Amino acid sequence: MKTQIAGNPFLTLRSDRLHADGVSIEEFIKEHGTPSLIYMKRRIHQTCEQFLNILKKNIQNLDVFYSYKTNFQPEICNIIHSHGIHAEVVSRLELKLALDQLNEGARIILGTPYLTEDLLKMAIENKVALIDVLSQVQLTKLVKMINASNSKQEISFRIRPDVHGRKLGILPDEGHLEKMLDLLGKTSGLELKAIHCHHGTQLMNPHQYAQNVSHVMDAAELIERLQGIRIKNFNLGGGFPEAGIMKESLLEEISFLIHSLLRERGWDSTKIIFEPGRYLVADAGIILATILEHETTPDQHWIRLDVGNHNCPTTSNANYRFFSVEKIRQGHDNRVVMTGCLPSERDILAMRCPFLPQDLIRVGEHVMIVNAGAYTQSWGLRFPYPMLPQFLVEDGEITHLERIPS
Repeated sequence: MKTQIAGNPFLTLRSDRLHADGVSIEEFIKEHGTPSLIYMKRRIHQTCEQFLNILKKNIQNLDVFYSYKTNFQPEICNIIHSHGIHAEVVSRLELKLALDQLNEGARIILGTPYLTEDLLKMAIENKVALIDVLSQVQLTKLVKMINASNSKQEISFRIRPDVHGRKLGILPDEGHLEKMLDLLGKTSGLELKAIHCHHGTQLMNPHQYAQNVSHVMDAAELIERLQGIRIKNFNLGGGFPEAGIMKESLLEEISFLIHSLLRERGWDSTKIIFEPGRYLVADAGIILATILEHETTPDQHWIRLDVGNHNCPTTSNANYRFFSVEKIRQGHDNRVVMTGCLPSERDILAMRCPFLPQDLIRVGEHVMIVNAGAYTQSWGLRFPYPMLPQFLVEDGEITHLERIPS
């Protein structure tokens, strides 16, 4: 009998033993040790198919660009690209990896606040689909480069979301957009093809998606009024939670709502772009760790693991969950503080984290951290510790992945 763990059909109990797509976790630890990072290949295939199939029910004119910053391990990207999903990149390393995978710039979007000249040059030379422009400074730099090289490039304007406190992107008011459009008029080599707005992360409320698409339509209508440019593409960014947390019915509701709003305002023929990352890979990844220390103080229980924020960055806003490998059937209802192995008091992975009762916790036993496939390699702090060894599992078979190039 198989029992799913954390809502993941490939993370199961078999005879009271944890398995990741047919691979025994206890046997894996005996052979490969900890800390280790495992990806379940079939789960990535499943989430890609699920995302595409559900969205296409209501949004026929759809393009999906996988966010490489989520996880740029080449083998992972290759699995995602096998579904016809393109690439969204933020750095020279990611652009090179995407070009190696896709062999054409036309399937790549570049967008970052840190648009260096060498990165722009590489993107323009390889004719990427879009360069996302986030500010007047960026557009000025791009106009100069395009005019000097006599090149052609399609761009998008990334506007700030209608969320208090957000600073990334262009203010979509008349004054700021007029300045951007005047700058754009100083070259014939740039063409505005899309409006982009990323509302946030871990978005579970359909209203947030509705707010985002309405905000984009407002900006597109203002640009059309100011300059007569009819925008052909709306990039609604990412923000989708882990696939195991976001129910399929909710994703379908969101896609229907977006379709309805576009149709109501006459934008239903516009191509919709999404840039998912976490949804496709997060719950396909698990980290295996060893308990280094366990201590009880008058006010709390805490556990130290042989992984830390350089492996499981809390800044990524991930839904990490922690399970005992050896005692998975025991109740995980005791609240503990999970701390890491970095030389810092700030290396706290989770506060009041559900785990084993105090008397069952043993130093030397093992912890499985789920929802660890996203940002665990790209957002970690830089410490002089080796990167986690990475493995791909599929139906009982294990493949050791090469270290991510730098």
